[in-house]
Amino acid sequence: VAPELSPADRLEQRSVILKTSLERANKALGGEVFEGRALDRQGRVQPGKIALVGPVALFADNAGATAGLLQQELNKSDPTVISISPEIDSGTRTLVTTGQGQMALDPTLGNAFKLSAMEETFFEKVKHGGWVMVPLIILGCGAVLVALVKWVQLSRIRLATEADLQKVLQYLETGNQDQALAHARSIPGPSGELLTAAVEHSDEKKEYIEEIMYEKMLGSRIRLERGLPFLALTATTGPLLGLLGTVMGMIALFKLISSFGSGDPKILASGISEALVATASGMIVAIPSLLLHAFLTRKAKGIIGSMEQTAVGFINGLPENEKNTFV
Repeated sequence: VAPELSPADRLEQRSVILKTSLERANKALGGEVFEGRALDRQGRVQPGKIALVGPVALFADNAGATAGLLQQELNKSDPTVISISPEIDSGTRTLVTTGQGQMALDPTLGNAFKLSAMEETFFEKVKHGGWVMVPLIILGCGAVLVALVKWVQLSRIRLATEADLQKVLQYLETGNQDQALAHARSIPGPSGELLTAAVEHSDEKKEYIEEIMYEKMLGSRIRLERGLPFLALTATTGPLLGLLGTVMGMIALFKLISSFGSGDPKILASGISEALVATASGMIVAIPSLLLHAFLTRKAKGIIGSMEQTAVGFINGLPENEKNTFV
């Protein structure tokens, strides 16, 4: 306050300041429209009108192409226009140009826009992950396809029950080899093939029958476990590919930092998060593949174990053969 002014002059100047403050507060509450400029979605400066209603800032350009809420972003001198939907944008333009209309209100004061900007589509995440996302997607799709085929294949296999085995042995004990062979062939899958081979050589020595059944089980094991190594390969390769993508992304990020500096921590954090997308994708591919491999392997081993039990039961329940030599 200037000491040379009289008390009356001081009061007059303070009254002007108070009046201006009250007018500004009234305009902020009731709304104020003035000429200004903002950045559109392509980053171009567009002249237009800005409407301030409390903490909300609205914009409509003079060309009639851009309208929406305004948000001030870091390292940008002009605010950015945020488009929500065509209906809200149209109402915003009407409100700014005519002073009447519907107003979009953001109660979070800009935080909702920041959260929505963090949402990415699947293709955007793939693009951020780099070229390693292509083999990861191929491995993931291949693992799902193999697991689905193997699950259907293993689920449709019918195991030989104790009743089936006893019926086959009863037919052999009474000398009805044809009926025993017909019942064994009626059992679909590797268990039926095992019993069929055993019945066809039931007149041989038990040692020879054991060899025949063991050979059948080896062939069945190969067929049942076919495709499962691919799931194990996917579970092992997925994290390695993801780690490779992350390392390459970090190398590219540090090159940018060495060239342009790290003055903006937002860009640095964004680059690190994009580099970690590959690692996360590798884990997403590897963990289900590992679980599917464990489940299907256990199911295949269960079928092989049931076949081994059937083979042992057949040998032990087979009537004694009088032949002493292999034929």
